[in-house]
Amino acid sequence: MDRLLENNMQQCVSTLLGSDKIIDQEAGIKLLSHIAFTSDQFSSAIFNDTIVTLLATIASQQAFRWLQPSPSGSQDPSQAELRDRRGGLDHCGKALECLGNVALSLRNREKMVANSALLRVLDLVCSQGGEHRPKMEAEAARLRDKERAGGGSPRKHEDRATRARLSSECVANAAVAVRCAVRALAILGLNDRVDAAVALQGAGGSSAARRGGGVRILSIDGGGAKGRCALEMCRVIERKTGKRI
Repeated sequence: MDRLLENNMQQCVSTLLGSDKIIDQEAGIKLLSHIAFTSDQFSSAIFNDTIVTLLATIASQQAFRWLQPSPSGSQDPSQAELRDRRGGLDHCGKALECLGNVALSLRNREKMVANSALLRVLDLVCSQGGEHRPKMEAEAARLRDKERAGGGSPRKHEDRATRARLSSECVANAAVAVRCAVRALAILGLNDRVDAAVALQGAGGSSAARRGGGVRILSIDGGGAKGRCALEMCRVIERKTGKRI
């Protein structure tokens, strides 16, 4: 770790994240995400407010730009627009995933919770995703219907098929971005915000989540015989209560 810090890894990551080029930003995100996920010590040593601000800025810019379908009634988006949207949403999701990885360090987490700009970005992605995802899904469904309708030259049919596929991939990438934002909120321990974010997703969440009950996760620790024992206990509970866990 000392050699990394001697070579000013912190400045290297900041420079990459602050670049105007997407390829540089992606390199910085991958580097930081890997370091943060594999070592709390490395993550804490490299962490600073500038890096968090840069990651939040990347995520918010992509969310504002791409978490919206084309206006209703307008011409269907072109292949180029859909490819840009797909790439932007993927970039947004990776930045948010990286923020979650950075928050895995307790020392980092305590500072990130106090960063109001970061929390606004996470709330923004969740709210934008909840508001615009149904519209994006409707757009993807419309393009699929046009593809199935057929007609026209083979070239036009291929164009419709490509746009339908790209639109579906945009919807999938938007869902990943929202999940990464919710994950970051959960890692930060902001349970009220997690409940609100899950409820915002509407039909995309579970019935409990839509009622505002949040997401309930059963975590079983231990492998081998210990894991088998825990699973058998769950089966007995299900059999006795008549309810699934």
